Amino acid sequence: MQRVCVTACLFVALQGCGGSGSGPQTSRAASPAVARQCLLTAQLRVVGGPRSAGDANAPNIELIATGRQAYAFLAFYDSSARATKYAPMIRSNAQRFHGTVERHGKLTILWVHGSKTLEGHRIRNCGLEK
Repeated sequence: MQRVCVTACLFVALQGCGGSGSGPQTSRAASPAVARQCLLTAQLRVVGGPRSAGDANAPNIELIATGRQAYAFLAFYDSSARATKYAPMIRSNAQRFHGTVERHGKLTILWVHGSKTLEGHRIRNCGLEK
């Protein structure tokens, strides 16, 4: 699990995060602060925060949520256009570790595993506006 985390963290830090081939979803992203609090309330482990100043390809804010069933990167961008710009890169790289990607406007979720589990639904719901 730690090796996957290091690989995925390194990938996202170097490549940024984008979208899936199905295009943006109609749902809207919650604020990163609201998403973080929701994930913590759901008793998931949450790390991450703003990108480094010189890392232009990374999302503005990235949260990494892990639980017993699910593991995901929530990438928050300042615009849907910016998220779309990095979509091909993230899609290509997610395939390397059999990850899946969802787009929700300014939010991109990269699933390492567990997108269809109860924890996966909680992670997704925390990232989206209510």
